[in-house]
Formats: sequence, structure tokens, C-alpha cells
Amino acid sequence: MKKAKLSGLWLLPFFYLSFCLNETVLRAATARSFWQSGLPVACLFALVPAFGMFFLCRLFSPKVNRALELILSWFFFLFYASQLVYFRIFGCFYSAYSMGNGGQVLEFWNVALHAMAESWLPLLILLLPPLCLTVFGRFFRFSRPKRWYLLLAALA
Repeated sequence: MKKAKLSGLWLLPFFYLSFCLNETVLRAATARSFWQSGLPVACLFALVPAFGMFFLCRLFSPKVNRALELILSWFFFLFYASQLVYFRIFGCFYSAYSMGNGGQVLEFWNVALHAMAESWLPLLILLLPPLCLTVFGRFFRFSRPKRWYLLLAALA
């Protein structure tokens, strides 16, 4: 019984370390000065989405939880990777307005490919968490908690 309750707890440190790695790689690839006060603050604020993703990925059946973990992990990889490529092209991070006009990317796809080729190492490091979750995450047992407060925590 204890094993079933604790089996999904590895996701919380995984999501947290994944967000910290993404923030660190993005800062190392884009910031002029790496060791600023913003890095510890970014790692501290990474707890919020990590807890949200953890609670969300424990609400449903094991198959749905597994699919949701993979979808969220790959989504955040694409988000951070696209921020990195956008920064390489324009020298700033994109805003919500830029995300809405994403269809215009096809007009300069060759510039985007060039920026990806320039930053292949950070992109490869950003790829590690979702790739590890895809390959090795299936070896861990997933359980569905029977506590209603997880739903409230995920919605909060």
C-alpha cells in the first residue's frame, strides 16, 4: 500500500529539476552575465509550475497521467527551445503577441534553421528531460491518489 502511494512522488523533483535546468540553460545561452540574482529567483519560482504539473499528473488514471506527463514535458521543451531560437534571431524573448502570430514563422524558416544550428548544444541539453521521461518514465509505477485535495491543489 505504501509503495502505491509513493510511486509517483519522483515526478515532483523531476519537474522541478527540469524547470531549473531549462531556466539555467536558457540563461547561460542568452544572458551576458550568468550569475545574477535572477537565477536563484527563477529556480525558486520553478516550484510553482512543478507543483502544478505534479498535482495535475496525479489526478487521472495511470494511462492518462502518463500521457499528460509526456505532453506537458514536451510542451515546455518546445516553449524553452522556441524562446532560445527566437532570442538568437531577434535578440529578445517573444511575448504573448508574438505567440499569436506564430504562423509568420514560415516566411523565415531558413533563418530559424540557421539559429537552431548555431545553438545546437543548448537545444540538445533542453531536450534531455522530456527525452528521459519518454524513455525511462515507463519503468516507474503510476498510481492515482484517492484524495480530493489534489484536485483543489491543481486548480489553485
